[in-house]
Amino acid sequence: MRIFYLAAAIVGTVLPWASFLPFLLDNGIWPGTILTALYVNGATAGLSTDFFLTCGVFWVFVIRDATRLGLRGWWFTLPAAPLIGLSMAVPTYLFIREGTSYDS
Repeated sequence: MRIFYLAAAIVGTVLPWASFLPFLLDNGIWPGTILTALYVNGATAGLSTDFFLTCGVFWVFVIRDATRLGLRGWWFTLPAAPLIGLSMAVPTYLFIREGTSYDS
């Protein structure tokens, strides 16, 4: 499973950023420009809102789960979720979790 999670994290980084990077190169990294683009119409607003709400749920889950299990390096996935993407952060967290020995 670790290989699957690692591959998913790589794909989950490369594919979304293949679309996002040209946008950043054309428009810059100014947060106001990015937020305006995220809410330009109903479709993008719905997807963006869904993304940010899911990031919040992911953060609560990861903090609780990683603390309970005593995982190391899990904190990286918190900023990675909104800055890189959930498609990278979730499999990365699962990769970290899968590789840790603990008693359930």
